[in-house]
Amino acid sequence: AVAPGSALALTMLAGILQDIHRSDAAKVYAALAVERAPLWALPRHQLGTLHMNLAEEDEARAQFEAAYALDPYNVSTVNYLRLLDDMQTFTRLETPHFVVAFDPKYDPILGEYLGDYMEHVHAEVTKHFAHEPKRRTVLEVFPTTDSFSVRTAGIPGAETYGAAFGPVITAVAPRAGATMGPFNFARVLRHEFTHVINLQQTDYRCPRWLTEGL
Repeated sequence: AVAPGSALALTMLAGILQDIHRSDAAKVYAALAVERAPLWALPRHQLGTLHMNLAEEDEARAQFEAAYALDPYNVSTVNYLRLLDDMQTFTRLETPHFVVAFDPKYDPILGEYLGDYMEHVHAEVTKHFAHEPKRRTVLEVFPTTDSFSVRTAGIPGAETYGAAFGPVITAVAPRAGATMGPFNFARVLRHEFTHVINLQQTDYRCPRWLTEGL
């Protein structure tokens, strides 16, 4: 009411909703912000990240390219565009409940195991929580901590092994000599899929501390 032509409140609201993993709702407000401020790069970048969270990578690229045209010095925008180029070479395997994407150059063996393992996890976790996602969950596995971090947060430096956005799980492949050190890859994937279930069955209103505990 104070500034009906401004995109600032819409952009802030989209950011808050994104922080609590309500990407579908956030996307609506980010798109409205783009309409109100077509020459402002931030809402376009924000909308690109929301599309990434929902595994809508073609739509994400279009927004990142538009944001880059307005602000070619945004490091996160550049990182996402480079990552999307790399992801075009990924192999994608579909199972009844998952789409598994991985780098065939560095991690060709993952495709032999991840689909079967995730279907096993799906059966156990969905039974435990009495909920099944309405769509296939996308699992994207990255060969390096930097590529995983850019996919997850837009910049290198995320000190974790996996992340869940609702319909998308991102993870870094286990590898000898990796800077993250040894970790239980199977447990990480099960942990992240539990987030997927908790978030979706509560319409993304499950508190983060609770789903971490579950």
